[in-house]
Amino acid sequence: MREAMKAIEAEAKERAGAKEASKAVRAGADQEEIAQAVKQAKDKATPPAKAQRNFTDPESRIMKTADASFHYCYSGQAVVDEKSQVVLACSHPAGH
Repeated sequence: MREAMKAIEAEAKERAGAKEASKAVRAGADQEEIAQAVKQAKDKATPPAKAQRNFTDPESRIMKTADASFHYCYSGQAVVDEKSQVVLACSHPAGH
């Protein structure tokens, strides 16, 4: 449980930092200002009250499915060349 809570907290800090960095870049901040904004955002970040973690498969996420129920799922992404039908790139967002 402690490890899962640490992971949830770390994820909240990373999301807050990334969001603040993006906002600072759009505002035209320099590298030092961006770093300071990220640090402050991470220091203040807290996970959502309903944040959850799958103990057996931490890379899966709870997603709403076609039948309107919720299941642990993955969200894979792929880029395919239309002409040759070759996979050019792929990612698994939950696994970074």
